[in-house]
Amino acid sequence: MSNLKITQCKGEGQVNRMSDDLISKKAVIAAVDRHTREDGTLDDDISVILEEVKTAFDKEKVVKQIEDYRDLVPEWALKEIIEIVKKKEG
Repeated sequence: MSNLKITQCKGEGQVNRMSDDLISKKAVIAAVDRHTREDGTLDDDISVILEEVKTAFDKEKVVKQIEDYRDLVPEWALKEIIEIVKKKEG
């Protein structure tokens, strides 16, 4: 699955990071298609359109789920896996 990392820009020189959630490229294309008029323009601001796209996964939720295996997996392995998940980008 392809993923995009979305950053929203606000006004002149001001940047507001939405989050570092990963979202599916297919889901973004579908959302944009739903909001594209016949003349090719969007019926809403792109940041509003992207808000309806669900994340591919929530890093913190995945880390919590991994930590639930603390009794079954060596500590060094858990740390490695968590680092991989936290570094994952689209």
